[in-house]
Amino acid sequence: MKVKYGDTDAEVDYLCIAGGRAPDTEALKLREAGVEIEDNRKIKVDEYQRTSNPKIYAIGDLVGRKALAHKASEEGVVAVEHAAGVETHPVDENLVAGATFCHPQVASVGVTEAQAKEAGHQVKVGRFKLGGVGGATVYDDREGLVKIVADSEYGEILGAHIVGNRACDMISELVDTMALEGGYQELASPVGASPAPRRAAYLGGHDRAPGPLRPPP
Repeated sequence: MKVKYGDTDAEVDYLCIAGGRAPDTEALKLREAGVEIEDNRKIKVDEYQRTSNPKIYAIGDLVGRKALAHKASEEGVVAVEHAAGVETHPVDENLVAGATFCHPQVASVGVTEAQAKEAGHQVKVGRFKLGGVGGATVYDDREGLVKIVADSEYGEILGAHIVGNRACDMISELVDTMALEGGYQELASPVGASPAPRRAAYLGGHDRAPGPLRPPP
């Protein structure tokens, strides 16, 4: 099958049409309870998941943003803690990783290279093929790739993208690095266990971290 996306033509064996989902809030009669509904039929909430009715909180797919179960679970924690008067921290949408359990797996966190440039960042991109790690041969995962998007001025990691048989496990290491405001320098500093596939993320940081054996790009 031949397909076209943007300016690119491609020939593929399979085509997956992801039609998405739409909110169904009308039957809940939320407006009668003083809950504001946005034009896209999703419930409007603040950073603590509170609706326009301060006694009602909402989480998950109905409030927009990323439609992911783990994001909804964390939103539930934030909502309950805030309702109970406990100090809490809103969900940082930029640190919510996406994981697609297809074959190979696809995982990402943060922004894409294009989004980073659009936001005004001077971008450095680190890439490392999983085939360069011994463990990838054991798991027959030599065609995978780690891509790291970083700000060139301070090295802050803005986004990370992985394709591979264990991508959904590997992305957590990059989420943690971003949550701690680490850059590609910090990602490249620890000596990761070899030949584990997760070492590819560490080597992806090496791709952007200058040194005697890693000249600046």
